[in-house]
Amino acid sequence: MELGNTALHATGFVGPDITYHIHQWLSQNGQTGGIDVVQLAYNNILRRNGHLFAGKLSAIPVPGPLSGGSDLAPYAGAEIQVGEHRYQFDGMRWGASLSYVRPKLFVQAAWLGSNKEWSGAANYSQDTDKTLQWLVAYADANAPLEAGLFGSTGSFPLAEGGVDRYHTIAPYVQRDPGPHGIPGIFALYQWGYDANPGLLAPAAGGSMPTLRHPLFDSGMSPVSPTSAHSRAMTIEIFESLLHERALLGLRDEVTDDGLGTLTRSGNVDLDVIPFAKYDNVHLYLESGFMQGGGPVWRAMLWWAVPLGR
Repeated sequence: MELGNTALHATGFVGPDITYHIHQWLSQNGQTGGIDVVQLAYNNILRRNGHLFAGKLSAIPVPGPLSGGSDLAPYAGAEIQVGEHRYQFDGMRWGASLSYVRPKLFVQAAWLGSNKEWSGAANYSQDTDKTLQWLVAYADANAPLEAGLFGSTGSFPLAEGGVDRYHTIAPYVQRDPGPHGIPGIFALYQWGYDANPGLLAPAAGGSMPTLRHPLFDSGMSPVSPTSAHSRAMTIEIFESLLHERALLGLRDEVTDDGLGTLTRSGNVDLDVIPFAKYDNVHLYLESGFMQGGGPVWRAMLWWAVPLGR
């Protein structure tokens, strides 16, 4: 059990064209917290349809549920591990992004580097995962439907030397809950390619698995597969309850790392505003499952106190 996570958020503007967002953990998982988000945005580009962000970004090119949903557990596809490379689609990383917004169109691209503390701000060396990430979507603010395509291309440094060059692409669709009990849905299917996923990870028993070389069939030492084609699928349905003071979500996910590991997992989530007069208090409850294991229970009480206007 983890108690006492405390964070400080600051958002606002510096003049008519510049806005900022800072999220600093004061305590996190029982330890001194780190910086989560620190970004500046310049909003007077392309007739104010463009927005340029720089810093440790929360404005990253992924569908909304992956970076800012109400579920406590992260989405499996956003953090799928392929060999040594763990993807971080939902992570806050240092870099820059450019967004272009029209009434029914949203386009965003970002160049992302380290996810570390302040020391990672200028770290774009060869030992840092570097990613060009992008998203194109139909997104009408006055309609309940959003559909689009997002992906990435990048390079990940391997522990034994060398680089894993990777690419991903994923179509997705999201629809808000409708009247007459029609639930909302978020669906995503992701393809990935890792050119050099590195050495295979140790098995559960602690021994290193082996691959047999087609010419030297010794099977005695771990080797790197030539490449891996990964896949991930997410389907989540959600429904608003209690006059839109609660949101119930049911999520089912399957990931395939392309190296022989197929995993199915899921969650049941409930986000509740328990006090009608205090909408800055949220209660999050979650039950998660994964094949081969028992249920996992999570809970979080979020109290956001505004300090200024």
